Amino acid sequence: MSENRSASSQESVTKGSILLLIDHRRNRRLLADWLTSEYEVVLPKHGVDTSFDLCIVDEASFSRYRDELEAKKEASLPTFLPYLLVTSTNSPARTPEVW
Repeated sequence: MSENRSASSQESVTKGSILLLIDHRRNRRLLADWLTSEYEVVLPKHGVDTSFDLCIVDEASFSRYRDELEAKKEASLPTFLPYLLVTSTNSPARTPEVW
C-alpha cells in the first residue's frame, strides 16, 4: 500500500526546468541527455522568452543573449532566477564587471 502512495506522490511532483544556452551542439545534447532524467530541459527556439527555474549558459550564448537574460531577470523580481555561467579559466567573462 505504501508503494502505491509513494509512486503517486512522485508523479504529482513537477520537475524543475533548466534552460540550456550552450552554443556547442554536442555539449548541449550531452548535457540535455544527462539532465533529462531529473529535470525538464528547455532549449531556446527564439531567444529566452520561456519559463525556467535555472539557466545554464556558456560564454558565446551569454554574449548573444545578455540583454534578454537581464530583462528576464528584472521581470521576475522579486523572485530569484538563477543563472549558471560556464566559462574557461582564462575567460574575460569571469571579471566582476560582467556580473
